[in-house]
Amino acid sequence: MLRFRKIVHLVLLPILLFVISCENSSSSQENISSDSYNMALIEALDDEIMLVQQDKANLVEGDVLFSLSWGNLKGRPGMFDGDIESGHAMAIAFSDSFSVKPYFHQGGLNMGDVILLGPEGAITLKTLNGKNGGYVYLTAPGKPGKGHSGIFEPVSVPFSADYDYVFNVSGSDDFTAMDITLKSPSAKLAISNLEDGQSVALDQDLNIEWTGASAGSEVIIALLPFPGMEKVKMDHSGHPGKGPKGKKHPAPGVDPDFIRLNFDNHPAIISKIESNEGSLVIDQQSLSALVDSTNAGSLMLHISAIETSNESQNDISISKIIRMNDRIVLNLE
Repeated sequence: MLRFRKIVHLVLLPILLFVISCENSSSSQENISSDSYNMALIEALDDEIMLVQQDKANLVEGDVLFSLSWGNLKGRPGMFDGDIESGHAMAIAFSDSFSVKPYFHQGGLNMGDVILLGPEGAITLKTLNGKNGGYVYLTAPGKPGKGHSGIFEPVSVPFSADYDYVFNVSGSDDFTAMDITLKSPSAKLAISNLEDGQSVALDQDLNIEWTGASAGSEVIIALLPFPGMEKVKMDHSGHPGKGPKGKKHPAPGVDPDFIRLNFDNHPAIISKIESNEGSLVIDQQSLSALVDSTNAGSLMLHISAIETSNESQNDISISKIIRMNDRIVLNLE
């Protein structure tokens, strides 16, 4: 069985993949549906915070949350080529009427204008309409469109090491004005001993190493199986259908835009480490059992480091999160 230094769970994890849909206008509060790119970004943070704080006190205790995230997006082999880097900022002021922590996608109070001051100038966060009608502030990247056409410029917040990023909040009748600073780590998180597309053997332990992110971050390591490829006919848009030619493609019903990992009901190996120790070993028995139970053709390795801190300003409790992640797809020998 698996043996790790801190907390380890072998759980069920579904791969919930989202069609990407972004709007560029920031002049008014915009709706975000359950299958949008923006909602996927927000719910991805929801999921990881919920997993990290299992059996412990809430990580988000403040009246308001400010968050910065940097990482990679990765899909099934052959669905899109190369790494897609992402960087985004989020803010939400919690309300008893709208919010249930840490379900940030539900929305919160009107904070007025929220502007992020970064290394390349000011970025205005979009005002989005949460599922419960409240406000969510997000640097939503991309251009209008669904599917792959929605990913054009996913890096909306550039990363600069050891930089003081400042959230400037103008305030409203519901929330006071404030400036909040989040300092970035010295380096982004990166898987260091394995490469995207590398083949791994099932008859030996899998050694995983990574660098970057803050030393005090809590770390989630997830190994998710992709089902084997099957031959299906494709329609003119490249989706499973009645197209004239058959080609290798993931089984129907699975969207390739891999944005959110929804921790619920899909076989996976998930480990949690309470400090950023930089390495983990998955034993051969657990690895083989995962692959055998799912008929996997490949595995996605996802690592996320979450750093939390709190401060108080004008009797308002403020939670701050910096989240870094990296992911690669591993082939099976």
